[in-house]
Amino acid sequence: TILWIVRAIVQYYTRDGGSNDGRNDLRVLIPGAGLGRLAYEVATCKDLIVKGVVPHVEANDSSVTMIFAAQNVIKMLQQQQYQHQQEENRQLQSAIYPFLSDPQVNEIDARKRFEMEVFPDEHAVDSYKCYHDLTGTHPNLSFTVGDFVSTYSQQSKQNQYDVVATSFFIDTATNIYEYIYIMKHMLDTNGVWVNCGPVQWHPCALLRPTVEQLKDMLQVAGFELISWSVADEAVAYRHPDDVGGKGLEARYTRSEAYRPLRFVARLLSSQDDGSSSNEDLPLKIQYSEFLNEVANVK
Repeated sequence: TILWIVRAIVQYYTRDGGSNDGRNDLRVLIPGAGLGRLAYEVATCKDLIVKGVVPHVEANDSSVTMIFAAQNVIKMLQQQQYQHQQEENRQLQSAIYPFLSDPQVNEIDARKRFEMEVFPDEHAVDSYKCYHDLTGTHPNLSFTVGDFVSTYSQQSKQNQYDVVATSFFIDTATNIYEYIYIMKHMLDTNGVWVNCGPVQWHPCALLRPTVEQLKDMLQVAGFELISWSVADEAVAYRHPDDVGGKGLEARYTRSEAYRPLRFVARLLSSQDDGSSSNEDLPLKIQYSEFLNEVANVK
């Protein structure tokens, strides 16, 4: 999932000639960033750096706990890089047992419950070192805590991003129109929205469009669909060995997996799509919130 999104960004802004007005910086927003792995991979992407494109990545999440944990991992990576420069070989890593508290059902091998994961992993450490070697500085990665709708519908966020990348995020919308309005509001002209994830709409969602209906909604809203597909292969929701295969022994007799919707959508200028400007965005959001309240009245 993460790799596909990073590749899509690289393809559009290097090979396919994505435009950011001649600037060498690429303004990227990752909403629903969680622990920030996608944001980190974009911020340290070597394929962008060697092409002269410097990502400035903003990771957003509504959870203070998630952002706090992500920031601490980044600090560990910074300290690791400093120690490398000082020719110290001490490893700054922590360990967790992510499966230890799983319900004791559907397990195949009890020993897998006690498997340990170490972080930051070697790939993250190598990526940080590579970025520092290429640029002489630290990755441009910032974190914002707050509700996506209320934070990014502000006037100050208009036309502020070249890319918005969403991973397992869009189906969290109470009203998907709110998310679409805000994507249009945030993206600069010719900016792209890169998405990978299911359409397992939240239980509180007022609208639950199919993939094809969502496609129509984006086109009507003024997006050009550069790429649009549903993956042929199911992706495990939590861990690759949840479902097994490809040399991995399955962890459970029952697993949860998705065939994610993957798309790259370019925002057309208002002259190209004939739509109205974003000046009425606050009114649109207010009306959407009103509909949400009406629908939830008991």
